[in-house]
Amino acid sequence: MARTLLLADTESSWRDWLKEYRGSDDLLCLDPAHPVQRYPGRIALWRGEHLADWRFVGTPDYRKAPHMVLAALSMLLPKASPDCTILAPPLAASPLARQILLLIDRLAAPAKILAPSHFPFSLEGWSVGPEPVNLPKEFPSVVMNAQRKAAWLAMLEGCTDHELPLAKLSFEGSRIGSGHRVTAHDFERLGIRECLYGEVLGDFLFLITKGALSEEVIARALDAYHCHNVKIAHEDEYAGLLIGLARANGQDAAIGIIENLDFEQGVLRVKVTISDVANVQTVKLGLQRIDAKGNELPDVKPWTL
Repeated sequence: MARTLLLADTESSWRDWLKEYRGSDDLLCLDPAHPVQRYPGRIALWRGEHLADWRFVGTPDYRKAPHMVLAALSMLLPKASPDCTILAPPLAASPLARQILLLIDRLAAPAKILAPSHFPFSLEGWSVGPEPVNLPKEFPSVVMNAQRKAAWLAMLEGCTDHELPLAKLSFEGSRIGSGHRVTAHDFERLGIRECLYGEVLGDFLFLITKGALSEEVIARALDAYHCHNVKIAHEDEYAGLLIGLARANGQDAAIGIIENLDFEQGVLRVKVTISDVANVQTVKLGLQRIDAKGNELPDVKPWTL
């Protein structure tokens, strides 16, 4: 069987079709909230029932990180078998959504495209004419939310606690490490005791604090670093944030959450799905936050932390 692309909408489900027709083909699911991922917030390549590889996305909502979904496709597709099945994310009807699906089509180069019979997008312009398929309705949102909570709990139960030295880490998906560091000596010189970390990037000053900053202190810091804009984050905002850990070779190694970002002790305390973090070099910050019971908390806006 040649490579097949399954287009999706928000009303239909491919679960029965996959059970009947997928067989032993590789499956690359591009929906980070789909139960097949096992853990939400990632894109997985499955070889039968075996996890062949995966990439961190950082949120179960693909709409908030479409670039991460496309990047995962480009990195995982070369590792998939020639006859793999690719399940596209269920995008709501919009011109941007169609453009994302067309990009997936171009990257995937499928021999066959299947689409729900009530697919909302035009069937023109695809590399191969989509064939309509009658599909059952997707589960109600309350069921999918319960499935996702169970998946979060399973992830947390499989996690191990670690302390990672901040001095040896690089960050992705974060403001941390993007600009020039403001040192503790600088904060002392300016009389700013509430700040734990700071960076200057262009005309933006980024500060992580353990308390509120007065307008006078903010103005003094902006003036000292010749910045016109400031972004302030509190250390507690990092708690519960979904993260991925990557090794020195760039390979994603674990998924989990931040427990505590401790600049005073110089460590990042995490719960992650591996026991050996010796070769971990990169921390990838996601957008989703969860609590210890698997409940989804309000997510963070991109590039605020």
